[in-house]
Amino acid sequence: MTLWQEADYGIVADRACWALFAITSLIVGLRLLCRVHFIHSVGLDDYVTSGCILILLLTCFLITIGSSHGLGRHISTLQPPQITIALKWNVIISSILIWSFSLPKFAIIATLNRILSPGRKTTLLFWSLALSSQACILATSIWWFVQCQPVEYGWDRSIPGGGKCAPIRVLADLGYFTSA
Repeated sequence: MTLWQEADYGIVADRACWALFAITSLIVGLRLLCRVHFIHSVGLDDYVTSGCILILLLTCFLITIGSSHGLGRHISTLQPPQITIALKWNVIISSILIWSFSLPKFAIIATLNRILSPGRKTTLLFWSLALSSQACILATSIWWFVQCQPVEYGWDRSIPGGGKCAPIRVLADLGYFTSA
């Protein structure tokens, strides 16, 4: 079987996430070791980077849990209750996952501020851009949950009384806007 014919992409995602976490943790660990032992100075960028590692760790745990509940498997191989649980984990993971690649912007800005010592206006511009970007990420994270009313209808279409979801185009447009 080739990669695109896997029966369970959850296993592939799980392995990829933990490999990414291991490599990233090693690099960040070496960076912190050098900053502490050779430079004797830990900066804001180091703290932010460490926080980003924790978010990545949380993401890996969630992907492992989601995979164990059927996330990543072909829907035809899941029973209806498994589909509901897998979709619920998909929403949870998606709302957290985007933070693991958006929060490092703060570490980059802190590094640039440390290295370049820009003026007040440039610093304000950097942080304003990062904060506005994070506001969009927050909106996307929240939208993953509130796009359907009731919220549970987003992953369970069998709830009594039904529900209603916003068009998927709204989430797509929000994603495009956030990434711009």
